Amino acid sequence: MPRGPRLDAPGVLHHVMVRGIGRASIFLDDARTAYDERVLGSGSFVEAMLENAATKTRDQPAAQMEKERCFARLVAEVAEKFDMSEEEVTCGGRRREVVRAREAIAFVGRKRIGLPATRIATALGVSQPAVVKAAERGRLLLATMRWEPSLK
Repeated sequence: MPRGPRLDAPGVLHHVMVRGIGRASIFLDDARTAYDERVLGSGSFVEAMLENAATKTRDQPAAQMEKERCFARLVAEVAEKFDMSEEEVTCGGRRREVVRAREAIAFVGRKRIGLPATRIATALGVSQPAVVKAAERGRLLLATMRWEPSLK
């Protein structure tokens, strides 16, 4: 069964191939100036896409660094709330209070800060599936405690 036609909506990014059939080169010169208009469209479209990608790339590291700082504040705040050191929270131990602290961190880290579970798992010394499960338990834990970390 053949694939349906591609959607072509204004302002939507499209995947652009850099090789032709049989891995033949599409771009024979500098990709920014010598492009095949049959494949890519007008030059202004290509320049707009390159500028859009460059802008996103510039803004992304700053946003990611802010998430990392926020996560570090979260670990410190949760450790203080549960009356333990940050090292205890991040060592991967199984003591009940440590596990509860990790649940709170997993929930807030995923849902409020927006970090991927793999990043949180690395910081806490647990597996990615453990973070996903802990985040759900963390939601219930924080609701029961009636506490929301301020991240300040």
